[in-house]
Amino acid sequence: MLEQITYESIIAFLKNVLDISLVWFLIYFILKKLGKKGRFLLLVKGIIIVILTKLLSNWLGLTTLGWIVDHFLMWGFLAIIIIFQPEIRAFLEDLGRNQLFGRHKVMTLGEKEHLILELTKTVEYFKEHQIGAIIAIERNVSLGEYIEKARKIYADISAELLQTIFSPNSPLHEGAVVIQGNKISCANTFFPQKQMPIFNPHFGGRHRAAITISEATDCIVIISSGDTGALSIAVDGQVQYDLTIDEFKVELHKLLETSSSEEERGHSHEKNS
Repeated sequence: MLEQITYESIIAFLKNVLDISLVWFLIYFILKKLGKKGRFLLLVKGIIIVILTKLLSNWLGLTTLGWIVDHFLMWGFLAIIIIFQPEIRAFLEDLGRNQLFGRHKVMTLGEKEHLILELTKTVEYFKEHQIGAIIAIERNVSLGEYIEKARKIYADISAELLQTIFSPNSPLHEGAVVIQGNKISCANTFFPQKQMPIFNPHFGGRHRAAITISEATDCIVIISSGDTGALSIAVDGQVQYDLTIDEFKVELHKLLETSSSEEERGHSHEKNS
């Protein structure tokens, strides 16, 4: 037995181990980056069902079913690329910027406190003057595709700038602002509005857009109603409507703390790996 173990066989074995490890790491990494929302998880479940169907058809000798699954797999890859083009593009953008592990989004305690302070002053003004606004705070899932279509700003976060952007006389006030880290990246971007039953009669286009983008990504969306001055936060497709200023501060602080904890756990896991 030992005589059959050669240098070449050891190298071949190590190559196989490395190959399998890299494939599993790649699968894990892609699922971690893109699988935070239900849409991608449903895709993964669908792929598993198709693979199990293929194995079952081979085992039972079901030729017709196997032929259908083979052709489905042939065109399914192209369909996945088309359907998940935004997520794939964002993934490749992060790869090109070498930001796959999200380190550019880790904020210091001082930056978080500054962000909360400036946003609180901003929404106080919006609430008092009934100014409509939508502000998305990027977390782990990139909003790069929406920034590309918007007016680039890349400025320090300040209440004065946000108030100017959303002033009714501003040419940028209709769209959304995206915040990345401690910077305002862009203004006047437009998020998709998925058709859905809206149970709150006070919800308008901004609330629909906030629900849609917060379902598709893990961003925090702040909405100010231009009709009522109601202040809301949307996360994971759920809206906390008509918050007081104190409730807003507490909720935003909690959400930013949660983001930091998830990033730290992710970085710790990556280092241990």
